[in-house]
Amino acid sequence: MRITQMWKKSALFLLAGSLLVLATGCGSSGDSSPEAGSTEEVVEKEVKNANYVADGIVLPEHFDNMIYPMEAITVEQYSQGLTYYQNGETPDSFWFPMAVLSSLMAEEDKVDREYDSEFYYYPKEQIDQFADALFYDYSKKKMPLADLDESCLYACYDEEKQKYGLLCGNIGDLGIQIVNCSKINDHYELEVELINTERKDIVSEYLISMYPQMADKVSNGLFAYSIGSCDLIESSEIDELGTDLEYGDGPSIDEDYDIVDGDEITDNSQVDDSEILNQITIDKEEALALAKAYMGEDYTFTFRGKVTIGEYDYYDFAIKEKSTKDVLVCINGLDVVSGRHNKDGSWSFDQ
Repeated sequence: MRITQMWKKSALFLLAGSLLVLATGCGSSGDSSPEAGSTEEVVEKEVKNANYVADGIVLPEHFDNMIYPMEAITVEQYSQGLTYYQNGETPDSFWFPMAVLSSLMAEEDKVDREYDSEFYYYPKEQIDQFADALFYDYSKKKMPLADLDESCLYACYDEEKQKYGLLCGNIGDLGIQIVNCSKINDHYELEVELINTERKDIVSEYLISMYPQMADKVSNGLFAYSIGSCDLIESSEIDELGTDLEYGDGPSIDEDYDIVDGDEITDNSQVDDSEILNQITIDKEEALALAKAYMGEDYTFTFRGKVTIGEYDYYDFAIKEKSTKDVLVCINGLDVVSGRHNKDGSWSFDQ
C-alpha cells in the first residue's frame, strides 16, 4: 500500500496565468546581478501584469521564482498546520515545503529532475537551492538539512542514485497574492493572501520576511532571496489542526439497526458488519479528538491525510514528539491504533 500525497484536498491547481508572466514581469538574474560575494541592495522595480501581485505593489528586482517558495510555505501552514521550520523541530516542517516547492518548480519545468511514480530526484546541489530559498538560516549555513529517516513521507535518499527524492504532489485550488511589500533595514516584509482560486476568496493571510541571498547564489541558482519567517496574520477557515478546536462527541451506534440520514433502513442481523461500519463516518476534527484521547492531550498532532488499511479508511495523524509514530483513526470512529509507516509503504502497528 502506497500513499499518494495531494497537498490540498481539491483538484489540480493551475496558476498558469500567474506563472507565465514571471519571466517578463520581474527582473532576471543575469548580468545586472550584484558582484559575487557582495550583499549589495537589490534595486526595486514595479512588477506589472502579474496576477500574483496586487495593483501598485512594488517588488524587488530579481524576485522571479520566489513566488514558488512563498506558495510552498503558506500551503504548509494552511493545509498541514505546521509552523515555519526552525532547526531541531519536526522534520516534516522542513521536508513538506521542500516537496511542495519541488512539485511547483517541476510543473513549470524550471528544474531538471529524475522522476519515478512517487518522487522527483535531485542531486544535493539542487536540494541546497530549494532549502536556501525556503530557510534563511540554511542559506547562511546556520543549520543543516533536517533529519531524514524511513518515517518521513515527504522525502527520501536513494543510495543507488546518490540523490534526494521529494514526494510529487499538487496544491489543489490554492494560490497566493502579494498585497504589500516593505523594505525594512536588510530585508523585506511581504503580506501575502492565500486564496482559494475556485471560490475566489481569501482563506489565510501571512506576513513573510525575505532576505537577499549572496550574489554568487543569485547568479548560479534559481532564487535571489531567502524566506526568514512566515507568520499567520489571519485565517478565515480553521483548517490548521495545531489550533485549539471544540469537538463534539463521537458517533453513537444502535446495536440493532443501521441508521443512515436519520432513517432506519435495515436490521443489522441481516447485513454484513463491514457494510454497516462503512456507512458510518466521522470528520477530521472528531478523528483528532479521538487521537488525543488515545495518546493524551500533551502531544501535538499533524494531519497527514487518509490511508486505506484492509477494508477501511483511516485518518493519519503524525505525532510531533514521536517522529517515528503515527496515530490512525478509522473513519467510522471505532478503531484507533498507533504505528509506524515503513518506507516500502507498509505499516507496523503497536501491540
